[in-house]
Amino acid sequence: MNRIRQNHTPRALGALVLAGATALLASSLVAQPQVQEPQDSKVELTRAAMEKYVTLRGAIGKEKARLAEDKEFLADQIAILTEQVAMERAAVDALKGEIDDTSARTSELEAEEGELKAATASLEAVIGDLEERAAGLVTLMPAPLRENDVFSALVSGLPKDPAETKLSLSSRFVNVTGILDAADKFNADVHVANENRELGNGESVNVDVLYLGVSAAFYVNQDGTIGGTGRPGPEGYVWRQDDAAAPAIQAAIAMKEGDTAAAFVQLPVKVD
Repeated sequence: MNRIRQNHTPRALGALVLAGATALLASSLVAQPQVQEPQDSKVELTRAAMEKYVTLRGAIGKEKARLAEDKEFLADQIAILTEQVAMERAAVDALKGEIDDTSARTSELEAEEGELKAATASLEAVIGDLEERAAGLVTLMPAPLRENDVFSALVSGLPKDPAETKLSLSSRFVNVTGILDAADKFNADVHVANENRELGNGESVNVDVLYLGVSAAFYVNQDGTIGGTGRPGPEGYVWRQDDAAAPAIQAAIAMKEGDTAAAFVQLPVKVD
């Protein structure tokens, strides 16, 4: 049994309609061969067939026009959707790139965090010892340095018990480095200070003290008759009276203050 293949294209549909109209027209002309119809009846049948044919042709034209409009609309919709899909894919690719960059940066930050934690742990292990050593150095410093407001504030910031302090690690290091910096600056220069010195007989006398950094000091009274030397000790400076050195010490102080021209002065220095 042969099957008739259907073709839904507009051209095939028009051909089918035309064939149907032609067959209808032919049947109207040839039908009932044994009855002789009047001429007017044949004309009416022909007119009706032609009207149906024209109606079908109009319907086919409208369908073809609507099909063309639908086809154009669908093409526009497909173009719009294709562009939207391309934009979405580009946005997804960009987002993937940002995610990859973020992941890489996160890995870097985690590695840096690990290094910082390790460095912090090593610093926490040594800061207590440094604070104790800094506190021990304070007693060896000369009075002008210990009485300095900034230096004394740094010393006050040292915790009494490094193991129990709540100070941050950065604050503790600031105190220690500040003390060492101040001591280093004082040690790099010659200083003159006015102080009261207690003599061996219990008498207190006003003297000028010449400090050679933090390692040695020399004092003399206003008359140049009383003099002596000083050196850092475990509980502060240790002073020793040496009146014979008073004139040389007075001359050295005068040169430091700019009262006399520079010259060679021999001061008593004891080396252990």
